[in-house]
Amino acid sequence: MRIPGYAQLIEYTFKALKDLGGSGKNVEINDKVTELMNLSEEVLSVPHLNSSSLSEVNYRCAWARTLLKNYGALENSAR
Repeated sequence: MRIPGYAQLIEYTFKALKDLGGSGKNVEINDKVTELMNLSEEVLSVPHLNSSSLSEVNYRCAWARTLLKNYGALENSAR
């Protein structure tokens, strides 16, 4: 079992958004990343150390989106 690193997740988050037509809700983006990377349930079920409700993959996906926003590759459209 190997949890994807941030570099991989940044790349696949960008691809997921492209496949989703340029925008999506966080859960839609995470689901598309999971699909594109063909992540197993075993990998997806690993909890983040400081959260009882967030998986490590979802935590890293959130950071991937944040880093893409910081680089100007993404923007928040609306909340």
